[in-house]
Amino acid sequence: MLVEKQEFFKLQSKLDQIAFTQTKAWLESSGLENTYKIVYYVDKVDKPNIASWGIITSKIVGGDKLILDGISTKNDISSNEYKDFFASLIIDGYSRINISDIQEYSTDFEIGIRRAGFTRPITLSLCPMSMIVELDKDMKYSRMWKRNVKKSIEAGNQFVVVDNPSLEDAKTFVQLFNQLKERKELGFSLSPKEILTLLSSGEYKLFFIEDKEHKKICGRIEYMDNMLIYDTYAANSSDGLKLGGVYHIQQSIFEYFKDRNYLKFDYGRISPSADYMDNIYISKSMSGGKPISYNGQWHYSKSRYVDILLFVVSYGLRKNRIY
Repeated sequence: MLVEKQEFFKLQSKLDQIAFTQTKAWLESSGLENTYKIVYYVDKVDKPNIASWGIITSKIVGGDKLILDGISTKNDISSNEYKDFFASLIIDGYSRINISDIQEYSTDFEIGIRRAGFTRPITLSLCPMSMIVELDKDMKYSRMWKRNVKKSIEAGNQFVVVDNPSLEDAKTFVQLFNQLKERKELGFSLSPKEILTLLSSGEYKLFFIEDKEHKKICGRIEYMDNMLIYDTYAANSSDGLKLGGVYHIQQSIFEYFKDRNYLKFDYGRISPSADYMDNIYISKSMSGGKPISYNGQWHYSKSRYVDILLFVVSYGLRKNRIY
């Protein structure tokens, strides 16, 4: 059922697993409210089990589309509870509905969403896999990982925890991110205001590695959800890569949250592949993480012909990446 924004986030706070893309801070930092109509769904208001906010886009081809990026839930949701929630979205009359969920794969989720009328999309545009590091167990770093951390420490680099983030901290992080963006040709940008909004919520934590001259060379922002840490944004300079800072900051973050009794760290969409992306998978696997699958992407459409047309445009003409 639809509720207002204020009531939605009040009800969401009662849930056990809240996706980082579903927080109030994420919504308000994104600027989506200035561009799209935002809708807020919960399964029920007395004892909520499932909640998700999303955007509505209107296209000349295909009509109104609802996009839900993340689902927040109580633990141990049944397939019938999932079915009833997702079926209620279809009843509201959207021409198309796209759902992406980053909770670890659940058969109850898949049974429920399929029985509601959803299928997998024609192709996946988001990586359906990730890697989890279990912080409550002994860490098993590879020798190469350990060598890089040692190199960073011997170079005089220091791990910095930012407890009281400022606009200057946000600007520094964005400057590092822009260097990463240029190297990897990323298709999105960040602003200091956006980053500071996230950090000011208290749900996201900023970390840096600085060199012996106190220059920041690596940065990372992590989302804290119950006992799970989700890797949200990374930023590093070329010096951070050369001096092993990217390994140093990651290991230090593991240790920071391990000391605070967090259970898991999710790297966020790490996929093995046959191209350059496999280097990222190999690098992350050196931390001793284990691969997992997400609930992933799901789709509902009133017209299969529109789906095929949009597939041709997105992946035939624009050549978007396929997973």
